[in-house]
Amino acid sequence: MTGVQTCALPICPAVKAGQTVKVPPYGSNLKEVKVERVDAKIGRVFYLGLDKKEAAAAFGDVVP
Repeated sequence: MTGVQTCALPICPAVKAGQTVKVPPYGSNLKEVKVERVDAKIGRVFYLGLDKKEAAAAFGDVVP
């Protein structure tokens, strides 16, 4: 298809550290968690998961 240009829009939730969001931990139902930090460079939101260990969710999986 000549002349057709496509581009993807970036997914970037407007969340920041300390905010409560919902994420799907390990493929289960959504769970409310507190955001520890956001790394926009790699597209991840970090939070404390099971056993209080740091876990990450992709921007597209985060529900503000």
